[in-house]
Amino acid sequence: MWTNTLKPYDILSEDQVQQIHDHAMQILQEIGVDFLYPRALDTFSRAGLKIEESRVHFEPAFIEEQIKKVPETFQVQARNPANTVTIGGNHMVNAPVYGPPFITDLDRGRRGATIADFTNFDKMAQATPQIHCAGGTKFMRTKMARLGTDASFSFATSLRTSMTRLSASRPCSCSTGLATR
Repeated sequence: MWTNTLKPYDILSEDQVQQIHDHAMQILQEIGVDFLYPRALDTFSRAGLKIEESRVHFEPAFIEEQIKKVPETFQVQARNPANTVTIGGNHMVNAPVYGPPFITDLDRGRRGATIADFTNFDKMAQATPQIHCAGGTKFMRTKMARLGTDASFSFATSLRTSMTRLSASRPCSCSTGLATR
């Protein structure tokens, strides 16, 4: 993990950022977001949000209240505490590539990935000091789909590396105050 000391780019003006924010709030309130997990719907219902079937409509005040609860930084624990990473602030975490449809090597050229490729990517991530977490899906599992589930690949990664595993398909270990305890 490294610290970014560079000043962030100001690509958008404050008015443009506010316009994007206002439109996002409008979408969350008027259109809403579909949730397929009943426990999430129950949590939002208990928080007083409007729910139509599986669609949750968020009030802007609720969103702003939740944003205020989010810590500036949080840690994601690795099996080996030396590999724990800090997310947020000016901390930078490098992860392997996520989900290309093909893999290429000098011997076999461009092809669909195999379980051996998945294993090799985990080993390379573990051996490379510039990679701070094992990441999630290193490539699309076109040929591997029948070889295992997301849970089995997640478990395999945790066996092959002592690094943090960050993935969009994995529930985050942090809480914004809305999580069911």
